[in-house]
Amino acid sequence: MTFYEATAQPKVKYVSALIGGSPKLGKTRLAALFPNAFFIDVDNGAGHANAARINFTKTPDGYWNYCNLIYELSLLQPGEDGLLSYSSHFTSGHTIKIGSVVWDSLSEFQMIAGL
Repeated sequence: MTFYEATAQPKVKYVSALIGGSPKLGKTRLAALFPNAFFIDVDNGAGHANAARINFTKTPDGYWNYCNLIYELSLLQPGEDGLLSYSSHFTSGHTIKIGSVVWDSLSEFQMIAGL
């Protein structure tokens, strides 16, 4: 196979990245620029980002709602186009296409989970 043939074939590529830094550096704003960004908003700080999101919330009795988060994550379905599809009450029943899943913020989730 020539270089041209290898690069001409469409491929789905997945990139994993960890963006770290001090608060207020613009990590969330940067992640919002990712293609079809979808936030798992653990610290509820991505409200300014123009992207779809799952908000990680507390139950009325003060516990973190892990069951709701796991359920919402289970709604992410692989699509034939290489993107994920998602539809829930957060999207008013509309299906959205997701190209990038952003977990914001891992350090906040570690504190919540006691890790």
